[in-house]
Amino acid sequence: MNSSNAARMLDALTGLRFVAAFGVFLHHARERLSIESWNLGPLGGFAVGFFFVLSGFILMHVYGGTLKGGSIPRFFVARFARIWPLHIACLLLFLLLFRWNNPPTSADDLVRLFSQVTLTQTWGTRIVEVLDFNGVAWSISVEVFFYAVFPFLCLLDDRRFVRVYAAILLGTLGVLALGQWSVGLHPNGLPIVSTVIHFAPPMRLLEFATGIATARIAARWAALPESGFAPIRDTAIELAAFGLVTLTFCFLGPANWIRHLIAPDTAPVFQMYLPKGPGFALPFAFLILWFARSRGLFAWVFSRRAAIFLGEVSFAFYMVHSMILMLVSDAGLAADGEWGLAFALALAASLAAATLLHYAIERPARDLILAAWDGRWKGKLWETLRAPVAGWRNVPATASVATLLLCPWIAHLSVAEERALYAAERLRAAPPHLRDIVFADEAVIVAVDARIEGKSFKLDVLYEPLPTAARKLFCHVTDAQGQIQRHLSFRDAEFIAPKMPGSDVRILRIASTEVALSELASAHSIGIGFWSATRNSSRANRGPLSMSGHRLEVFTVPQR
Repeated sequence: MNSSNAARMLDALTGLRFVAAFGVFLHHARERLSIESWNLGPLGGFAVGFFFVLSGFILMHVYGGTLKGGSIPRFFVARFARIWPLHIACLLLFLLLFRWNNPPTSADDLVRLFSQVTLTQTWGTRIVEVLDFNGVAWSISVEVFFYAVFPFLCLLDDRRFVRVYAAILLGTLGVLALGQWSVGLHPNGLPIVSTVIHFAPPMRLLEFATGIATARIAARWAALPESGFAPIRDTAIELAAFGLVTLTFCFLGPANWIRHLIAPDTAPVFQMYLPKGPGFALPFAFLILWFARSRGLFAWVFSRRAAIFLGEVSFAFYMVHSMILMLVSDAGLAADGEWGLAFALALAASLAAATLLHYAIERPARDLILAAWDGRWKGKLWETLRAPVAGWRNVPATASVATLLLCPWIAHLSVAEERALYAAERLRAAPPHLRDIVFADEAVIVAVDARIEGKSFKLDVLYEPLPTAARKLFCHVTDAQGQIQRHLSFRDAEFIAPKMPGSDVRILRIASTEVALSELASAHSIGIGFWSATRNSSRANRGPLSMSGHRLEVFTVPQR
């Protein structure tokens, strides 16, 4: 393969990397934004499996002819520089965004944090430990194991490699059979077995080795003779490769045709293992092998500058997208099934954050570490320190900063509008005797809407805090004798009420709670009020009151 073909091949595969990263984004977006209409099956495992096969291919393509005993240390340094600085930056970002008020201080938390820092979290047997903190980092923990064994696999001649590959395949099948046998004896051990076969690095080695095997085949594959119809022929084969991948995904994924061959009640371990990624290894190998020499339309598209740029930032996109989705979800943007804006903002913010991380941390840190190893760190240090400042002249970086500033503003406006519309709906539904009630020195209850929907009791309290407010809104569930059975907790959010002609803007709050009707079986009534340890309870000026006027009765539980 000549150098121009090799460069084109790497460009096309770089573009494909973002397609896989976007697949992981779609998988997590469905979960975080509760997009029930999407049937994506094992899309996350599908995409990560592609990364593992592609990783073996790229490493073998880049280092297959140059890796020698003396160059192995630099290979490890290069791999460390490629993933660890960005991983640590994202880990710190996670702690800042989600654990700032609950930092890891217990012994158990610190052990988990240490495993994250050292990228050894996938060697455990509990999924909560593997996916703790920035959970997507589990895949680069597996990659670290791949890097450790790569020199051994790379330096083998083809005949010995085939034997080792066969041993890896047989070993994987043996572990699966052992797991199946152990689950048959102890069904409660299925979660542990599932964690091991999904996340344990040796169980994913087959995919990485398949990528290495594919690169060895590509290196020996002489390019087909040039012809006027080569682009048409190559495009047809590209379509066939995508079709094979899609067919395999349907077989193991949404259509779940595998159930007709492997019933989950007879072989649950094999049923779980294949859709996690390994079941797609051979179709991925064919796709990558063809793109290694294709001159078709899809290879051309994925070799364009925009596709290459997206592929270059795909690692940062993969590492940061889950945190962005969590922030969007926590902001309530996907409430009531309205996920369109939430999805768009999450995608835009993820791309923007990935671009900044790529230019400010990923590339400069990688270059600095390699320069230090090569003894060129003095000149590179100043260049690295200037990278964030120089980034202001970089159009993608500047656009990313603007996007990250704009997305929260749009989200705030959207959430405020949604809350105002929801509050207006609740105001219309509230009965007259539960409107415009004043709790002294505390709040004006604008409206209370208590209702039964399906098998749940729902309560919304729309109120305006007074300047002297110092108490907390409470909700009591009481029995027929007036004894408190339980307290219901509120989700409380602030919004700006729409301005009416001749009136000032009002800052209102809406507090919501929900409980299953089955949990109110012995209850008689539900009431609200305001209370604090220092000021006691606030008294209301009117309405259906109890507790000497300190509690507003908002609902009488129907007796069965």
